[in-house]
Amino acid sequence: MSRRLILSASLVLALASTGATVQAQPKPAPGSSQCFLSRDWSSWRPSADSRSIYLRVGPSQIFRLDLGNPCETLQRPNARLITKIRGSSWICSPLDLDLRVSDDPRPGEGTACIVRGMTRLTPDQVAALPKHLRP
Repeated sequence: MSRRLILSASLVLALASTGATVQAQPKPAPGSSQCFLSRDWSSWRPSADSRSIYLRVGPSQIFRLDLGNPCETLQRPNARLITKIRGSSWICSPLDLDLRVSDDPRPGEGTACIVRGMTRLTPDQVAALPKHLRP
């Protein structure tokens, strides 16, 4: 046996004997209630303080994206979102989105809006949203 293989096996045995485990953060399965397909995202509205964005997904789901920084450009009349989807077309966490906002009609990079959290709103939460914030 090679020395590298022996060292690798020894390391695995040592970790197993100490009870050490590596646990990955579980990611919701595509199709779960916390995930949606990027093609199903139909409209959006910014919150009053520009710290979150409400998305309409399909006919009846609303998601709130919490931002790490205020994106004041969201409030401008010609604001548009520039999105880059990372990985597959399933959006299940903030890491799956790269959002920028621009009000310039010319193609460009826009201002980064870092997504820190993503929450699917319950029907009660949607009903409590003021109409001007509903996408």
